[in-house]
Amino acid sequence: MKKTEIYRKVEQVIANVAQSQEHGAPDLMSNLDIVDDLGFSSLAIVALVADLEDAFSINPFENDDVNMRNIKTVGDLCEVYANKLSQY
Repeated sequence: MKKTEIYRKVEQVIANVAQSQEHGAPDLMSNLDIVDDLGFSSLAIVALVADLEDAFSINPFENDDVNMRNIKTVGDLCEVYANKLSQY
């Protein structure tokens, strides 16, 4: 899967979770902070990670090498999935 496809898929999942959490459909840019700019609560972040796991059939957070606390922006999250998928 190409990096641009991964980014699109991550952004689509973010948009879906934002709508389901009544945040509306945000205009996503890689530098947007998931909590501060998009207003995601801890519950929304849990839903986001679960939906991304379903979408990609991987969980990049299952090992200690990636920590969700280090993921701040949409771009950070996209990079985590792109890096993990590049290992397959």
